[in-house]
Amino acid sequence: MPKLPPKKKRPWIPVREKKIDILNYNRSRSAGDMLKFYQSKAWRSLRNYKIQMQPLCEKCDDKNIVEPAREIDHIQAINDGGSRLSFQNLMSLCRSCHASKSA
Repeated sequence: MPKLPPKKKRPWIPVREKKIDILNYNRSRSAGDMLKFYQSKAWRSLRNYKIQMQPLCEKCDDKNIVEPAREIDHIQAINDGGSRLSFQNLMSLCRSCHASKSA
């Protein structure tokens, strides 16, 4: 099988800058571990089960507002010692409530 000739440097062609991988840019090792966790089958299954069991936002429900839950949030953060896969540590929230809680 024939081999390709070695690449030649051509000074008239500008060198391309490397593209920055936005998902992995400036991310700590623990953030990468968290990304793996949130993409795991165990988390996705538990999240879907929680949405089925509590389809409405729990904070809005306390205010007598009917809003569908789009996010599942840990009541006690994992970094603060909360359990990752404990059903009792999860809360169904709409996007606006989740954003205000996470801010």
